[in-house]
Amino acid sequence: MNDATDIEEFLGQPPRSRWRRWRKWIFIGVPLLILLLMLSRCFRPAPPVHYATAPVERHDLIVTVTATGNLAPTVQVNVGSEESGLVDKVYVHNNDRVVKGQPLAQLDLSRLRDALVQSQATLQAALATVAQNRATVAQTKANLAREEQVYKVSGGKVPSQTELDTARADYARAAANVLQAEAQVAQARANVSTNQTSLSKGTIYAPVTGVVLSRQVEPGTTVAASFNVATLFTIAEDLSKMKLQVKVDEADVGELHEGEPANFTVEFGYKAPFRAGFHEPLPIIRSLVPAGNLLQSQRRRQVECRHVTDFHAGERLDCK
Repeated sequence: MNDATDIEEFLGQPPRSRWRRWRKWIFIGVPLLILLLMLSRCFRPAPPVHYATAPVERHDLIVTVTATGNLAPTVQVNVGSEESGLVDKVYVHNNDRVVKGQPLAQLDLSRLRDALVQSQATLQAALATVAQNRATVAQTKANLAREEQVYKVSGGKVPSQTELDTARADYARAAANVLQAEAQVAQARANVSTNQTSLSKGTIYAPVTGVVLSRQVEPGTTVAASFNVATLFTIAEDLSKMKLQVKVDEADVGELHEGEPANFTVEFGYKAPFRAGFHEPLPIIRSLVPAGNLLQSQRRRQVECRHVTDFHAGERLDCK
């Protein structure tokens, strides 16, 4: 080894490092070692197989259909206003309990009161016209009676036939004016009744007993009922019975039947499921959505939830 080193030094070559001397043996030994490990694994005896056994039992196969939907009251009433105007007062808030006939809000009644007073004045004027025309009837009737008496006493000489015909026409005309005035009185009474109804509708009352779910009006809001009836309040009549409408895939619709039990849970709050039941299924296809060469149909099922409290309409629920 020393001679080889001396020769390399004499020739001017740098001495070989120890890594270069052992590199060949490393490249040969490592693959050989890996090969030996793989062969040892291949020829290793397989572990014994253990089987878990259990006695055969007969049970029912339960099919569970899962869907999502929104909880809503069974009876929900949207309250609007038939009259237009400016909202003056609002008496209730969200989640307030109301009874049938309780005032919810009131419009500015000044315009409605003025219309009622004007119609009442028109009625009084029509009544006065009737009285005036009846007096004219009495006068023309008396004149006609005198003319006929004179004509009878004079043997038809006086008054002339023209004067007698004029008296009869005046009496008939006066009687017709009475009928016309009475018709105007009836029309004026109808206008008074209409304005009284409008004035009463200026105050919005609760149509049912229940809970106010939403209030969409504030004092100072302008209500334009001539274009469309805007919803001012939403009232749920009975929150002890609520419904959950869910969309069920068409593959699962055939597995559901009316009266079957169901459970539902909410996304937050209560973790335990609540009992419900399928009620009034709606088998009508609501929509057909083209998907390639197939048509996908969606049907709705309604779940009736009894004795459910502490929930609000519009909560998202998972129903099984």
